Amino acid sequence: MTPRVTPASPRPDVSALLQPGGIVAAYQPVVRLRDDEVVGYEALARMTATPERGPDAWLRMAEEQGIRAELEVACLHAAVLHGLPPDDQLLFVNLSPSLLGDERVVAALEPVAHRLVLEVSEHVQVADYDVLARHLADWQDRGTLVAVDDTGSGYASLRHVLRLAPNFIKLDKSLVDGVDHDRSLRALVVSFVAFARESGASVVAEGVETRDQLAALRDAGVHLAQGYLLGRPGEGWLSPVRRARSLRLEHCATVAEVGEAVCEHLEALGVMPSLYVERDGLLRCVAQRGLWQVLDGLSPGAGITGQAYGSNTLLVVEDVATAQHYLEAIPGVVAEACTPIRVDDRAVGALNIDSTRPLQPADVDELRRCGELVGERLATLHVDRDSGPLARLVAATIRLERATTEADIADVLLDAASEITDMSTAVLVRPHDDGRPPTAVVRGPLRAAILGIDVLELAALVEYVSASRSCYSAGDDGAVGMVGTDGLRQAGIRSVVVVPIRPATNEPGLLAVASTRRKQLHTDTIELLELLATQAAARLETLAHIAALRRQATEDPLTGLGNRAAFNEALDAWQRLRIVGAVAVFDVDDFKRVNDTFGHLEGDSMLSRLADAFRTVVRPGDGVFRLGGDEFAVLLPEATAHEARSVGDRIQLAASTVLESRGAGISVGVATVGVDRSVEEAMRDADRHLYEAKRARAEFTSLQHPRH
Repeated sequence: MTPRVTPASPRPDVSALLQPGGIVAAYQPVVRLRDDEVVGYEALARMTATPERGPDAWLRMAEEQGIRAELEVACLHAAVLHGLPPDDQLLFVNLSPSLLGDERVVAALEPVAHRLVLEVSEHVQVADYDVLARHLADWQDRGTLVAVDDTGSGYASLRHVLRLAPNFIKLDKSLVDGVDHDRSLRALVVSFVAFARESGASVVAEGVETRDQLAALRDAGVHLAQGYLLGRPGEGWLSPVRRARSLRLEHCATVAEVGEAVCEHLEALGVMPSLYVERDGLLRCVAQRGLWQVLDGLSPGAGITGQAYGSNTLLVVEDVATAQHYLEAIPGVVAEACTPIRVDDRAVGALNIDSTRPLQPADVDELRRCGELVGERLATLHVDRDSGPLARLVAATIRLERATTEADIADVLLDAASEITDMSTAVLVRPHDDGRPPTAVVRGPLRAAILGIDVLELAALVEYVSASRSCYSAGDDGAVGMVGTDGLRQAGIRSVVVVPIRPATNEPGLLAVASTRRKQLHTDTIELLELLATQAAARLETLAHIAALRRQATEDPLTGLGNRAAFNEALDAWQRLRIVGAVAVFDVDDFKRVNDTFGHLEGDSMLSRLADAFRTVVRPGDGVFRLGGDEFAVLLPEATAHEARSVGDRIQLAASTVLESRGAGISVGVATVGVDRSVEEAMRDADRHLYEAKRARAEFTSLQHPRH
């Protein structure tokens, strides 16, 4: 008997799906785990033909029938039929890598490209990553983001992720299924999260179906998730059941993640938030929303943000037009509020909101609450500041910008040089322009040993490195030492770096670091030290220019005394600080006759000698000024009336040694400044006494030499 053969079922005709209505799209929400907000929807194809099969099965049959590309393009048309999701949410669509450059795909997706996420699956092997990268770059130029789909299930997962550098890494459902009880799977998920954090991507977990899975994913730091637990696919933009919106920071592992979370949360209020954290004495912006440009590196006290940080108090500015410290960086802002971020009651940063509408009490309350949550999270992170050599150089450069004296610069250099090189002792040798021998400033455990070396020997090292930017030991104790380093080696130093400091207009000095440990020094570290020395030289040059300009503005060029501007500045300080003491004003009598008789050069010489004489009779701390012409003044802080008259007498006596030979003299007026007499009143009294003295001297002279 011949067996009956059952005929095979006919293969479905895939081309029927290409007709209108053959494919419809369902949209599944993608939820941000930190606050349960929907950030986008994935478009999932649903085929209406029979028999009922999943999209993957239909795509395999389409490939067998040679129309896979046509079917994928039809799926894309169905995905974008409803346009884009609301509220700037993203639209995720799947696409084979081979179709990224297809003109039909471009035509279908270009209208929504600015809020599109292209999911490139790992299930399809990539033949040429360079071609794929070029096509992805074209989409990224349109504003499209990239996701690697099904990570952990297909071809060469890590290679795929590394080569594509996606914005999103979508974990396959196979990784999610056991993440709540399988330690190995959890470790793998954590590793993807760590990688994403370093590369600036976000991790999306697919197929989340249980609360235990969701809790494990939150603990692993996963950013986004989708699945039946969070929302089933629907015909439109159906959001999952929403809980009261709350800021969740417990899964933020870095300061940057905390900043992103709190700024995303506050942006929903319709404001422009920014989070600043103090670093090296400046407020650095770690996250912001809604701002095209950012004011970064704010000094404490600068702007409303700096004011809130510096005062450690919440500040609310209802009208920025009337705010004294407001820094305008964004047009249209009408109100601003800022709260300090506190850790152990100490301000470590500031959370700010700018608003183009009036701020409501609820806005300020939420800002305050978020600031408290950020402070609590930062207190638990224990994130070490970047303390590498480059970070130390940056910190030192900032401190150098604030240095106002050579002593300040020395402090920065000595601290930073030791930190950058990890060597125990730093030395700064500074020359003097007035012919005095150079001086050495040493900080560290080898201070006594180095100060025992002749400073001229140390200073001579500048000449030996004049043709180079540095000189350092090579780590060989038995090798021949450089000329001029015998003293260092005899002091037990086994490692040393010498870097010259060369201001453009001053004598060069040197910066050196030393250690009794043998240390293998590397060029990258030496270059940082050279750059530090260059920055210090530039700051020294700047201070020298500032000092020269100040001398030019406040010093009389003929006598070297303070000029009238310096005198007025000193008077203002006396009045502001309520200084008591005395003021003496005096001028040369018959000075015109000296110029007419002996010439102006002799008159100038006499004024210069007169200034030298005045310097010898005033007390340390007294100020001597040339007000102009032959007029002078002395300010005598804390002087009594008796002491002031005594100084006036000494001034007259000193002046007589200069003036008598030229037939000139001096008149002095003295008055005291006290609690019952202001500086202005004292100046009027001193002027009155001066002119009384001049009249008395003139009358005396006329009696001695009557006219006939």
